[in-house]
Amino acid sequence: MQIELLIFLGVCGYGVLWTLLSARRIYEYPGFMTFAFGVFLVPQAFSLAKFPGAASAASVSSVFWMCALCLLACILGYRMRPHSKIRQLATVPANESVLLIGGACFLAVALVMGSLIGRMTEEETGGGMWTGKVTIYHFFTGVIFPAMAIFFRHALRKRGVVSWFLFALSLIPPLQATILAGRREATSQLFLTIGLVLLFEKRITPPRWVVPVAAAAAMLIIPATGNYRAIASTKEWDKLENLDLVGNFKNFVNRESILELRNAAVLIQSTRARGEYDWGTGYWDEVIWRFVPAQVIGKDLKDWLMVGRDSDEAEEAFAKEGFQVSIGSTLTGVGDSFREFGFMGAGVFALFGMFFRTMWSAASRSGAVFAQLLYIGTVTSAMRAVTHQTVDFLPGLIYQLIFVGLLYGVARRKVVERQVRSRRRGARNPATHKPRALRRNPNHEHGLQGSVNNLNERSGSRIASNEST
Repeated sequence: MQIELLIFLGVCGYGVLWTLLSARRIYEYPGFMTFAFGVFLVPQAFSLAKFPGAASAASVSSVFWMCALCLLACILGYRMRPHSKIRQLATVPANESVLLIGGACFLAVALVMGSLIGRMTEEETGGGMWTGKVTIYHFFTGVIFPAMAIFFRHALRKRGVVSWFLFALSLIPPLQATILAGRREATSQLFLTIGLVLLFEKRITPPRWVVPVAAAAAMLIIPATGNYRAIASTKEWDKLENLDLVGNFKNFVNRESILELRNAAVLIQSTRARGEYDWGTGYWDEVIWRFVPAQVIGKDLKDWLMVGRDSDEAEEAFAKEGFQVSIGSTLTGVGDSFREFGFMGAGVFALFGMFFRTMWSAASRSGAVFAQLLYIGTVTSAMRAVTHQTVDFLPGLIYQLIFVGLLYGVARRKVVERQVRSRRRGARNPATHKPRALRRNPNHEHGLQGSVNNLNERSGSRIASNEST
């Protein structure tokens, strides 16, 4: 076994031990990132070592080093001190009623957009690679998860029938994506949202044995995702009985398969052969791709705004290595961070760790609703940085800041307005807002003058008593 692979496994082992020391650590950045690396990349690493394919021995060695460095950067970045000013801004209380109304608006938007997508034909959506109006509709369906967190949080606090009903309604789209489409990200977001809300509101944590069991189950399920999606698309649910998870996992490891980690190795190989790095342009391009609609400004202007390498150039680079990325597979965050900065790209995961350290410190405080919603909404974006690419994290964070930040700004403003009105009422009727010490002593009613008068009275009484003696 290669020494680089052993080092990667050693870092994973340290992350597992760190996570198991406390039940709540699975929700902290090093914990869930270790889970993502271990579940998604470790089985592929064993398979890649046996079947490198078009990847050279040097690129396989480099991708293992990169895996170890990226996970180590997650652990070290999280050890940095939280940013006090950001933590302070994220912990200001918000109006609960406004949050509930905003969550209801999010739910309505997500349901309407989901309905519009459901009515579109395969020709209108562009088939497997969505394009056109469907991308705009899909953009707004993501607000279902902040809505779910708001409803569940409110239901646990107020125990109202309306809150529980809205929470149950918000579960429908994620469950549809999980059961009918086999979407891994939606499944992760669903369980993490419920788990984190229970932690923040009730301090409920899963038993420690749940973490290794969930990791083992995920390792078995991920290689079978493609087979499940094929069954779900044909609605032939009786074939699930023949789905051999253990056998499929063994074949995945012991036979040559489509590996995202092989894509990453070949990407490292092609980047070295070209001798050029993107130096962060990929992060800018992904933001433009996600938030600037070509239907509004035109495709030519959108392409002009993107300064990095286009997809055709990337395919040509792979073709020179005699390799083609399979449809539906990813480059992984290990590969795309190397394309941006080389081995220094591991530092991207350290930056993510610094962000989550501050957010965790803020979200752990009672009533810090903005920090909690932002944390819940960005956890899967961080895990996606492992399974897909690191350039996906920034658009995910911006998305949450736009929608959750807008709602929080309104809800926070209501709290501030209420505090201002309370102060104004106190200014109009000062008699009802006297300090407690002043209300107990009527001589202090007029402030300093009352104290002087009191002193004069005492002095006069002493003089009178001396004269009488």
